[in-house]
Amino acid sequence: MIRACLAALAFAFALSQPAQAWVSGWSSFGEPNCTGKFSDKECLTKPARWVRSGDGAVHLRIKEFRGLPKSKVEAIFKSQGVDWSVFERDTYWRDGNDKENKDKARLARYTLRGLYTADGKTELMPPQFLAIYPFSDKVALVKIVDGNFRIATIGKNPVLSDIPFRWASFTTNFGGLQATPMTIQFEAPGSGDTRSHHLMAPDGTILTTIDNVLVPIKRDTTQPELRDPAYYGFDSGLIGFPIRTAAGTEASVFVDSRTGAIDRIDDPLTFLRVNNGMTEQYICGQSRGKPEWGGPKSYWAAMVKVGMLPESTGLPDRNIYMPLDDRGRPLAQTTGNLFVGMARISAEDSEIVAETRGWLFVYSEKGKLTYSVAGAATDDVVSSARYQMMPENVAQMAPRLQRVADVWFGRPDQDILETVIGEPVYHTYAMEMAVRLFSDPAKGAEGGMTNWTHVPVCEPVSLTSKFLDLTSLLASTETGANPLAVVSVAAGQKKARFLATLKYWAEADERAAAKEHAYLQTTINEANADMAAGKNVRGDHGFFHAARATGGRMLDYYWRDNQRLPLIEDASDICSRFGSNSAECRLVWPWAQGIYNQEEAARQAEAERYAAKQAADRADYQRAISKPAYVSSKPKEIQYCWRESGFWNC
Repeated sequence: MIRACLAALAFAFALSQPAQAWVSGWSSFGEPNCTGKFSDKECLTKPARWVRSGDGAVHLRIKEFRGLPKSKVEAIFKSQGVDWSVFERDTYWRDGNDKENKDKARLARYTLRGLYTADGKTELMPPQFLAIYPFSDKVALVKIVDGNFRIATIGKNPVLSDIPFRWASFTTNFGGLQATPMTIQFEAPGSGDTRSHHLMAPDGTILTTIDNVLVPIKRDTTQPELRDPAYYGFDSGLIGFPIRTAAGTEASVFVDSRTGAIDRIDDPLTFLRVNNGMTEQYICGQSRGKPEWGGPKSYWAAMVKVGMLPESTGLPDRNIYMPLDDRGRPLAQTTGNLFVGMARISAEDSEIVAETRGWLFVYSEKGKLTYSVAGAATDDVVSSARYQMMPENVAQMAPRLQRVADVWFGRPDQDILETVIGEPVYHTYAMEMAVRLFSDPAKGAEGGMTNWTHVPVCEPVSLTSKFLDLTSLLASTETGANPLAVVSVAAGQKKARFLATLKYWAEADERAAAKEHAYLQTTINEANADMAAGKNVRGDHGFFHAARATGGRMLDYYWRDNQRLPLIEDASDICSRFGSNSAECRLVWPWAQGIYNQEEAARQAEAERYAAKQAADRADYQRAISKPAYVSSKPKEIQYCWRESGFWNC
C-alpha cells in the first residue's frame, strides 16, 4: 500500500461527470430506469458501469427484484445473520393498516439487488443485497439487509467480511468509460480540518491512503448542502485532492485511480460552480429554475488561481483562474499567446452564492491587461457542447473573441436612473457591462482606446469577432468617460423605453374605448331613426348591437321582428347587463332556455341510443359465444375474439 501524507474529501459525490455515479441504492422499477424487457417484479437497471477485471474492465449492471417469496427472503436474512424483526421494522411504513396481508404487502415492494453482466443474461451475484458497489469483478462492497455495509466475494455464494478500518462515508468514481473503470474510495477520520481518504484496490483492500485532505469549504450558510467538492475526478482517471502539506501550506495531490500511484503534487485546486447552458436568457438571470424544475443544470469545475484582476473591473470575484485539461494541467490551447487566465462573470454580487454565467479571458500585452468576453454561445463553436460553460469548452472560443482594452461590471446608479426615467426607482437593477475598445484593433494597446461603451450582459456574443462592427456598436450604444454613468444611462433609457411602451398601449386602449363608444352612439342614433320610420329590422345586426347595449324599447322592437337573438350566448350577456330579474332578461331568457332544453333532450336521446346499442351488442355477443362452434376446443390460430365491429381471429 502506498501511503501519501497529503489530502482528500469530507463530503461525498463530487465528480466532474455526475452521470458516472453507480446507481444502486434505490428502487427504479419502470421507465425510464429499466432497460430491455421488464416487469413489476424484475428490472435490469439502465446505468451500466465498467468495472475492473485484471488488467482490463468488464461491463456490468445491477438487476433489481421485488416480490420474492417469503421463504427465500427469510433464508437471505438468516444467511446474513439478521433477525426477521429487522424486515418488519424497516418495511413497516409500507404496509399501512393492512394487518391481514402485511407480509404479502411488504414483500411485494421489498427490493433486493444482484450483479449481472451488462446484457442481463449472466448472474454474477445473486439478488441478496440492498445495494452493490463492485471493487472489481471479484469483490464488491455490499449493503446487507440490516443496512450495514460489508465486503463480499462475487459469486453464487458470496462470502461476507467486515470492513477492516474506520470510515465515515464512501464515494464511487468513474465507470462510464472502459479506460477509466469504476473505483471506490472511503473517507476516514482525520485531525482538525483534514481527513484521510482510502482508495480501494480490486481485491477490496486499501490501495493508497491520502492524508491531510482539506474538509470542503461550506461557502453559503443559507444552503448547507452547497459546499465545495472534496476532490475532483479528471477524465484521464486522475483524482485531484486539495491537501495541507507538512509546512502548513495548501497544495493538490494527483493520484491515478486505477494504480493508486501518486502522479504529482501541484498548485492548490479551486472548485467553481458553473452553469451548463450559455443561453442569453440564463446569463441574464431569466431562467433560474432548479434542474429538477427544468432550469439549466450546473456542475463543478476545477481550476487553479493564477492572479487577481484590478479592482476597477468591478467583478465580485476578482480571481484569475487557469483552466485545466484531463490531467489537471493548464490547457494547451490557452498557454502562450499572452494568455493569463479566466475570470468568472456572475449575475450576483456575492462570490459565495454566485454561479458562473460567463467568462472573462485575461491577456497581458506589454505589461497591460486586456480582455475578451465569452458569454452566450449562439452560433459559436461550443454552442452544442454538452457542458458548454465548463472552462475547457469555453476556452475553445478564445480565438473567435474580440479583444477589448478594458472592462467594467456593476449595477446602475440609482440617482442617474431616476433622472433618466423621470420617476423613483424602488428595486435593484441587474449587473451591466461596459468596455473600452481599441481605436485601431490592428495596433492593439498601442493604437489607443475609445470611451466606455455599454454592452448588455445579455448579449456578450456581440463582442465576438464574427459580430463586432466597431462603428455600428459605438453608434448604437451609450458611450462616455465614466463607465458607471454609461451603464446607468443605458439602463435608464431601456427602462424609459419600456415605460413609454406601456404608456402607448394604455393610451391606445383609451383611444380604442373612445372609438368603440363613438361607434355605439352612432349605431344607437341610426337605430332610433329606424324605429321612428317603422323599419323592419329582421336580421339587422347593427340594430341588435344598439338594442343589446340600451335594452328597453329598442330591445322590444328588435324582438318583435326577430323572436330570437343572433347567438344563444347573447341571452346570457343581456341578463348579465340588466340583471336576471329585469324585463330584458325575462324577454329573451325563455327563448334561450328552450334552446338549452332542446340540446339537452338531444344529448339524452343520444345517450339512450348508445346504451341500447351496447345492450344489443352484449346480447349478440352472449348468443354468439353460446354456440358450440365457439365453445368447442379449436387450435389457437382460429380462436375468435370479440371486437365492437364483429368477431376476429385472436
